[in-house]
Amino acid sequence: RGVNLGDTEGMRSLANCLLLGSGGVDVEPAKGLAILREAAKRGDVGSWRRLGELHLGGAGIPEDLDEALRCFLEAAKGGAVGGMLAASHILHARGETAEAGRLTLEGTAKYTGKPAGTFDYPGAVLYLAADGIAQGRRAAALRWALRGRDLGIARAQALSGRLGKLATS
Repeated sequence: RGVNLGDTEGMRSLANCLLLGSGGVDVEPAKGLAILREAAKRGDVGSWRRLGELHLGGAGIPEDLDEALRCFLEAAKGGAVGGMLAASHILHARGETAEAGRLTLEGTAKYTGKPAGTFDYPGAVLYLAADGIAQGRRAAALRWALRGRDLGIARAQALSGRLGKLATS
């Protein structure tokens, strides 16, 4: 009923049920994707973020990094931290480090509620790895620290060593 009234959160929820076959509904990816796109078109940033995730190769949707990036950037425009950070990862992998850094800093500031100037780019990456989004998940924190280590960030090199020891203990 909420879907018929234009409730974009309800639309996103129904779309996910159709994409995954949960909530007592059959899997109908085309219908789920159409509903999700409509919710995104109506301005639902969570739908933009979910579309980005799906275009990374989820729920039977073929991988399309260009479309994933476009969707994550739309979510980021709407203030979604997850969209900012996901777009940042894709941009960084493509060598677009200036824009990747800007989105990482903006997302970190929004996530922490601290002023944007609180972190530098390496500090933002390390914060998210150690304290923020990883929220105690060692594997995720280790991936972030290894990425920073590979970029030559001394603090990341030290953190990756500590996290690596924890992961093997």
